Amino acid sequence: MKPLNTEVKTDENVSKEISIEENGTLESVNGNEEHSDVSSMQKDEEEEGKGDGLLFNDLKKKELPQQTDPPSIPVVDLFPSGEFPEGEIQQYKDDNLWRTTSEEKRELERLEKPKYNSVRQAAEVHRQVRKYIKSILKPGMLMTDLCETLENTVRKLISENGLQAGIAFPTGCSLNWVAAHWTPNSGDKTVLQYDDVMKLDFGTHIDGCIVDCAFTVAFNPMFDPLLEASREATNTGIKNSYQVAFDWRGVDLSLGLQEFTRLSRGVDRKEAGIDVRLCDIGAAIQEVMESYEVEINGKVFQVKSIRNLNGHSIGRYQIHAGKSVPIVKGGEQTKMEEGEFFAIETFASTGKGYVREDLECSHYMKNFDVGHIPLRLPRAKQLLATINKNFSTLAFCRRYLDRLGETKYLMALKNLCDTGIVQPYPPLCDIKGSYVSQFEHTILLRPTCKERFCSLGGAHKAITTEIAFEQKSSPFLTELIATATTTMAVTVSASILKSSSACVHMLLSSFSPAASFRTPPQFPLLRSSPITTITRTDRALLLLRPHHPKTSSFCTSPITNANAETTTTSESPPRPAVEDNSVNVKDAANMLDIRVGRIIKAWRHEEADSLYVEEVDVGEAEPRIICSGLVKYVPLDFLQDRSVVVLANLKPRNMRGVKSNGMLLAASDAAHENVELLEPPQGSVPGERIWFGSQEDKENQPAPASPNQVQKKKIWELVQPHLKTDASLVAMLGEHLMQTSAGAVMSRSLKNANIS
Repeated sequence: MKPLNTEVKTDENVSKEISIEENGTLESVNGNEEHSDVSSMQKDEEEEGKGDGLLFNDLKKKELPQQTDPPSIPVVDLFPSGEFPEGEIQQYKDDNLWRTTSEEKRELERLEKPKYNSVRQAAEVHRQVRKYIKSILKPGMLMTDLCETLENTVRKLISENGLQAGIAFPTGCSLNWVAAHWTPNSGDKTVLQYDDVMKLDFGTHIDGCIVDCAFTVAFNPMFDPLLEASREATNTGIKNSYQVAFDWRGVDLSLGLQEFTRLSRGVDRKEAGIDVRLCDIGAAIQEVMESYEVEINGKVFQVKSIRNLNGHSIGRYQIHAGKSVPIVKGGEQTKMEEGEFFAIETFASTGKGYVREDLECSHYMKNFDVGHIPLRLPRAKQLLATINKNFSTLAFCRRYLDRLGETKYLMALKNLCDTGIVQPYPPLCDIKGSYVSQFEHTILLRPTCKERFCSLGGAHKAITTEIAFEQKSSPFLTELIATATTTMAVTVSASILKSSSACVHMLLSSFSPAASFRTPPQFPLLRSSPITTITRTDRALLLLRPHHPKTSSFCTSPITNANAETTTTSESPPRPAVEDNSVNVKDAANMLDIRVGRIIKAWRHEEADSLYVEEVDVGEAEPRIICSGLVKYVPLDFLQDRSVVVLANLKPRNMRGVKSNGMLLAASDAAHENVELLEPPQGSVPGERIWFGSQEDKENQPAPASPNQVQKKKIWELVQPHLKTDASLVAMLGEHLMQTSAGAVMSRSLKNANIS
């Protein structure tokens, strides 16, 4: 729900911006005043005689219900207005905004609003179910129980109603080398194991408008690169990968937006959009996918795109509507068209990259265009009537027929398949012993923009931009605020931040939920500054005021002392402790050769567009060559002459013709949409070895393990799951600081993030 913004006049006639959230809480962002609840603000209003008490009473009465845990409230009850959250909006590339400014295009969208709302309702159900299922997944679960829990939750939240609302197709939970189309039949005793790679693919629909999304679950971290390959390949096919990277050093910030755009640089790659050829998307997906390698049980595998699996267009009551989106180059020249729905999905494999039909069939679907075909078997006629009534042309599985009370139907089902009325879809498998991962999202090519449903981050995403400048106003700032959208991202070099008076934060939020404000760790006073509104537009411009030591704010962050063994704040939650084996994990971590490094120069990999090649000084006679998959996250200029953290005792790996001798450590959020290199504190010297724990741990730190020992004993695999940043941006191993003699290692802005 978008916050409701109003203005309350004080005795001094000073305008205060008030944000009223879903739960009825009010917060003032003008100065340090905070009103903790509606009743206290209402009392203040009544004392001032403003007569606005009725407004707050109405707000309390209209307080929206919250979803239960486990979820059981239908989403229609959570959105009584009948309007469901919009998906993630992305602008089409190279369209010069003509689509968004065309009244004709906007009118086309208004005509399609009921259909869009149906898809958004299905997407909201999918998002809530996915969030719940992720919270309960664990090794040892019976696959049948997992599927039935998921499907029953969908039925509750979507208010299942025959063909008007319900499940779009059976829950796919294919394991390991099985890529797709496997769900347990009744009586199946398959159990989810720790070393399994499971693709969880399920769909929801309202009035036949289908949302098809999938993700992969792997408990063992050694499979993370495999999952990352398909996740990033899917994102490449969908999202705006043209990211602006701008170096502000020496630039006059009185320039306008047009000049800013001219000076900006970006990475151009084909992505889903109107008039884009499907073959171009496939080529971009394959390029990203096959830039990855994964080491499984000591053996390195080149990740491959499965060449005979594709994404697809989606129609009403038709999961495969005719167009295929390849995930390798050389596909069809067919173009995407305005108004079409697509499921963009990718499959990453350690096997041959080619699937075949195998194992017992569980998925079936009535052919969409089948006409009348006479049937001789009465049982087949009866079964077809059941299928028409409950599924029509939506896919189903044998468990669904069992649930409807059908018995002894296998012969009749075979007859329907033999006559061409029903199509069986057996499991699709790569070679036995291989592993396959999958990620999938549904997108809509609207007349004015592209809408991505089921984004993990929710329906709205606030964008935070950091800009350093000397004056208090700029035509550029005004123009940027006036034209920016919620999907615009600007990455600005932090190296030019020099003082607390030189930092402005803009929140381009379209009144989406509050975002956190981020500044680099070398400027802790800025990170401890309260927010003050200095101007009011449809998108707020927020300025950091000078810090006062006694003033706290929601963006408070402590200063890290170089000699401190811990960094705490009264507002920060306690750091998670590593489990019983914390001592062993810490000892193992201190056997890793993690050093301070400095990038001498960096350039794009000639054979892999997603890779950088860096020449890094790690205190040795010769610099090391290291490859990193940071192209989509970090501008190339940002890497030049940059202090980094290097894991140095890994075996060299061949990365598309370049031998990479080490790994740069970085923090990433849960969705892996934001990645930042870890930063050693100022004063750290290249080659200095990093340790975990206290000064005593540094003095007793053992010699680094050899690369062979690291691989054989799986030291990195043991340590990595415990590496995270805390709420203060400090890199931690459980409760132990990651530090140099100059202080703690930190992330620029990612809190509670994974480190890898």
